[in-house]
Amino acid sequence: MGSYYLLTKWQTHLNLRMKNHLVQMREKKRHSRKVIFLSIVAGIFVVLGIIIISTVAGLLKANEETDSTTEIPDEVIVECPEPWLKINSSCFMFLSGDCPLGCPWFTAAELCRNASGILAEPKILQYWRT
Repeated sequence: MGSYYLLTKWQTHLNLRMKNHLVQMREKKRHSRKVIFLSIVAGIFVVLGIIIISTVAGLLKANEETDSTTEIPDEVIVECPEPWLKINSSCFMFLSGDCPLGCPWFTAAELCRNASGILAEPKILQYWRT
């Protein structure tokens, strides 16, 4: 009975060692899977960063090229047909005959549209001062 007890004790010891070894192997596999997963995620972020940076750089370069080729002339040359008048590089027509005593704003805007124009409104405060 003594040898059976030693054998059983030895088998129990071997079983514990094997279980510990299996547990360690599983933990190593889990760890390596985590490392692989994190490496893939990091790689995806790096690729996305490169794409975003290259897109922004391309847009900035295109914007610089557009800005450098677009030149605004100091004075625009405007030719006004008859009966339009040229005032400050714009064409104006006075329709005083249609409303000799003045018109409401809506009526004046409609008359201007009928004459292929828009109702002129001062944009700068100095034009309102008399």
